[in-house]
Amino acid sequence: MSEVTSAMLRQLMECEGLYKLFDEVRLMEVATGSLFDLRDGSLVPTGKKCYTRWNHCGLCRNCVARKAAEEGRRTVKFEYCDNNYYMVIAQPLHLGCGAYALELITNITERVVTETGFAQKETFIHDLTAQLEAISEHEAFTGLYSKAYLERDVQARLTGADSRPLYLAVFDVDDFRYINDFYGNVQGDTVLQKFSEMLSAALAGQQGYAARIDGDEFALVLDTADPVVCVELAQKLKDDFAAHVFRVAEMKFRASVSIGVVEISAAANVAQALEWARARRKANAKPGNE
Repeated sequence: MSEVTSAMLRQLMECEGLYKLFDEVRLMEVATGSLFDLRDGSLVPTGKKCYTRWNHCGLCRNCVARKAAEEGRRTVKFEYCDNNYYMVIAQPLHLGCGAYALELITNITERVVTETGFAQKETFIHDLTAQLEAISEHEAFTGLYSKAYLERDVQARLTGADSRPLYLAVFDVDDFRYINDFYGNVQGDTVLQKFSEMLSAALAGQQGYAARIDGDEFALVLDTADPVVCVELAQKLKDDFAAHVFRVAEMKFRASVSIGVVEISAAANVAQALEWARARRKANAKPGNE
């Protein structure tokens, strides 16, 4: 997210092209949803909140400005309000005093009706939104949820009113650098993809989701009041993965993972939750994989 000076922002806000392309242009503070005007080089609160535009009483669950700020890139969402459909583009900005976003809003109702017909427009928008959200929330290589999604979801749960137990399991592929170096990157990718498949399959019948945190590190987030369920699921996954045989030409090899399972509802934030799980994983890891 780049630094934006008052002069740059003024030039942006006064750009006539923006108002020709978009129906609404607004500047908002990400954390609070407060809207601002730029006057004499200073940010002046308008007294309005971004979410009232969509007849909401609080920050939108699918807040595109927050997502843009967290991921440091321009993002898009669709909204339905008062029998109209809107496309909302959010550009993250950092003004030195906090995270802001420039939201560009376009009424696309007429185009939706023209392209899909009135009867199909609701399905069209729903499907398009779902496709965009799926692309942004999942990582392409494994198909699992992304690290950004996990961090956003866990943080929301930790700061929300829900006090139910929440378990986090972290997995790390043992000796992954050796696998890459000895068997090649293609086989290393095969190992990661196989573990991803087994991770997804292990969730059958469970309330939760799997994510790839980074490289050869993965996670499970489980909604359960029974710690035994989470521990046994993680251990079975570990055992099943260790039993799988990988083949490279005439060679065969096996891979393993180290795991850490913790209850995280008392964590102050997602960073602490991950720290707890990683510490448990390191304590359980075989020598050389801490």
